[in-house]
Amino acid sequence: MTKHTPAPWAFMPGKDHHDNVFTVGRPHRRIASVFAASEVDDENAANARLIAASPDMLAALKMVLQHGRIDDSESRMAQVAAAITKAESTAVL
Repeated sequence: MTKHTPAPWAFMPGKDHHDNVFTVGRPHRRIASVFAASEVDDENAANARLIAASPDMLAALKMVLQHGRIDDSESRMAQVAAAITKAESTAVL
């Protein structure tokens, strides 16, 4: 199975030759572009943030699967919380 581009992925709002596009990627590497399919820029930005957080969420889910459950381990809970925060954050990287 082919592996995906390694993390971290970043959410990068910006404009190009289209009206609005939200880009997900790494420096010098575009992974995905979310084009304004609607007039709801907040929704399009949220979609791009969710894509950018997907490697973190995948890692957190693999950790949960490996350990069978999420217990009181602070580091495990922190990894899951960080992935959720990245998906929902309005911060621009």
